[in-house]
Amino acid sequence: MTEFTVAAGTIPHVFAPPASIIHAGLPIQFADVETLDLDVQGADVRGKRKRIGPVALLLDKSVRTYWAGPSVDRLVKVTVDPKDVGNEGVPFTGQQEVIINAAWNTSGRVFIRQIDPLPITILGVLPVTEVGG
Repeated sequence: MTEFTVAAGTIPHVFAPPASIIHAGLPIQFADVETLDLDVQGADVRGKRKRIGPVALLLDKSVRTYWAGPSVDRLVKVTVDPKDVGNEGVPFTGQQEVIINAAWNTSGRVFIRQIDPLPITILGVLPVTEVGG
């Protein structure tokens, strides 16, 4: 793969070797997703302490590596094992369980960070939660 930097807003017409597919875009530093405070309809859990256990992420045509945790300062690298889900070069679609090592708090949030300029589409975040603590 060859990288070009476009300074004047136009893409050069000459590529060596010639290319039939060109991906162009802006660089990213990272992309973040943070869930809202956990609440359950019909139950009084908003003000109670809670701890997030495993989280099932529903992914669609997504990369196999990203970061997840209970907060931005407690992220761990998550990698989908290609032996478990098929070919390594194919984007992953399906449910993936992520272990979140969360402490007791009142928010029950989940934080996900993508640092690569590759797609991750999160269709759902399904946390397993303990309430009380």
